[in-house]
Amino acid sequence: MRKWGISVIVFLLGTHPLLAQVDTTEVDLNHLPAPRLFQIACAQCHGPDGRGYPDGAWRELTALRVPPPDFTDPLFSSLEPLADWIGVIREGGKPYGLSIQMPAFGEALSEEKIRELAEYLKSLGADPRYPPGELAYPRLLNATKPFPESEALWIVWQENRPHRPTIRKATLYWAQRWGPRRQWELKLTPEWSASSYEALEVEVGFKQALAHSLSAQWLLSAGLEAAFYLKGNEPWSLQPYLTGIKGLGERAALHASLRLLYEPTSEEPALLRWVLGGQLLMANRARLLAPAIEWVGERALASGAPLHHRLVPQLFLTPPRRGHVALALGVEFPLHRQASYRYRLRGFLLWEFLEGPFWEGW
Repeated sequence: MRKWGISVIVFLLGTHPLLAQVDTTEVDLNHLPAPRLFQIACAQCHGPDGRGYPDGAWRELTALRVPPPDFTDPLFSSLEPLADWIGVIREGGKPYGLSIQMPAFGEALSEEKIRELAEYLKSLGADPRYPPGELAYPRLLNATKPFPESEALWIVWQENRPHRPTIRKATLYWAQRWGPRRQWELKLTPEWSASSYEALEVEVGFKQALAHSLSAQWLLSAGLEAAFYLKGNEPWSLQPYLTGIKGLGERAALHASLRLLYEPTSEEPALLRWVLGGQLLMANRARLLAPAIEWVGERALASGAPLHHRLVPQLFLTPPRRGHVALALGVEFPLHRQASYRYRLRGFLLWEFLEGPFWEGW
């Protein structure tokens, strides 16, 4: 099979106008340096400099049905971990919900050469200001995600209370990357019970990645959110926060957030909320299954205020092969006797829209 892969590449070299100048006698691909290998095996579709024909010439110069990515774009280079790049080179685009025209090189290249090529491709857009995709761990239900994202979410929340109507919320959440380390966001949250429409909250926010380390697998971010109500009697609020992630090898991660909820017009204007979460990561290509549990605690900063805390077991999964759409479900159980509710059902539907349309990649 490896000889078959080499023969195909040699055929392409002899027939494609962009690569006619390449010396076709060099067919021992595993002994070629990554830049030379790229010119022989990849430049036909991805362009001689890895930019993928940004002027639209790919339609005339290639037989592709979708435009190739720009490997020199630091945002594209940093979105996904190196392991995903290696997998696509090894197995081709189809198993990952990408273009079926991306061939598999697992039979033509050794695993070491595939890794070397993937590292070279990511280096074309390397920029130390951008947090690497290895630190984009799955979102939890409560801990704020530190990795800046461009994504849309539909977040649902239901509170079951003894002898009182069930309360429901549904948040529409839009987040957009802004430069290498920043993100702005907008949330719209209606709240209703079985008998009435209770409230409508609007929230705007900003997040900044402060520091990260790929080798130590950690990322620290800070942010500020402001919320006010278009309907309802709740006070407006400001919420500064710190949030971080620490990877534990390839199969686990720890999440932590610390948030101050400041409501100037409330009887208890300041409340401190913290979240600690543990997460397991089980992947099959781009598909991911990640069970997790969070401990959420909060206390008003007024003297003598009680501690309220709860546990939130949950599950995060990505049904599509591309992994750009995710679903999370969880249940929140109070751990204090003064709780006004029995449990809360939590969940969200997530779409990373930079990865492609919602309906593709399944």
